[in-house]
Amino acid sequence: MSGGSGKKIVGVGSAPGMSTTLSQGVIANGFLFVAGQIGIERETGALREGIAAQARQALENMKAVLDAAGVPLQNVVRVGVYYLDNTHSKIVQEIYKEFFPSEPPARTSVQAAPAKNALIEFDCIAVIPQS
Repeated sequence: MSGGSGKKIVGVGSAPGMSTTLSQGVIANGFLFVAGQIGIERETGALREGIAAQARQALENMKAVLDAAGVPLQNVVRVGVYYLDNTHSKIVQEIYKEFFPSEPPARTSVQAAPAKNALIEFDCIAVIPQS
C-alpha cells in the first residue's frame, strides 16, 4: 500500500489492472474502493472464456484486492456489476452467491461495455475492519 493525503493505494501482483492511470484499490475514510475487475487470469493475463468463467475470475480478482487490504468479503457493502449482455444475470447470480452466500451487499447491475472486451466487470466498496 502507498499514498498520501489521507488515502492509501492497494495493489497486488495477483490481480490484474495496476497501471499508471488505475489503482486496483484505494483506502479512504474507513472504506476500501476496489476498481473494476474483469475475468483476466492472474497467471497468464488471458481473458477467461464464457460468462461463468469470467464472472468467477473477476470475483476472485476482486477478492484478491480485498485480501491485500486485509478486508474480508463480509465487509463489502456495495457491488457494481457491469454486464455486456444482462441476459446472463441468472448464470452470474449463481456464482455471485458463492462469494456472498448470506447478508449480501447492496448491488447495482447495469448493461455496459466492460473493459478489454470482457463480458462482465465487478467493482465494490467495503468497510475497513476496526483494529
